[in-house]
Amino acid sequence: ADCPNGPREIVTNGEDGLLIESESVDALERALRQVMGDASLRARLSANAAKILEKHTPAWYATAWLDYAKEVISRKRG
Repeated sequence: ADCPNGPREIVTNGEDGLLIESESVDALERALRQVMGDASLRARLSANAAKILEKHTPAWYATAWLDYAKEVISRKRG
């Protein structure tokens, strides 16, 4: 579900996953039908989703948080 924070930063809709309207049963049903009915879509999403794991490692998150903390500290000083 495409909630306000998180999924859109990780998933590219239609490329490595499907983002649907949050809390919409109808949107979930449409997405599931789409994926279940299209073998080439499933294969593409699956292959591209594996690439997400290559980027979003614990080290990547640690660096991102440290960079964010440095940015916040520099704003407070300046």
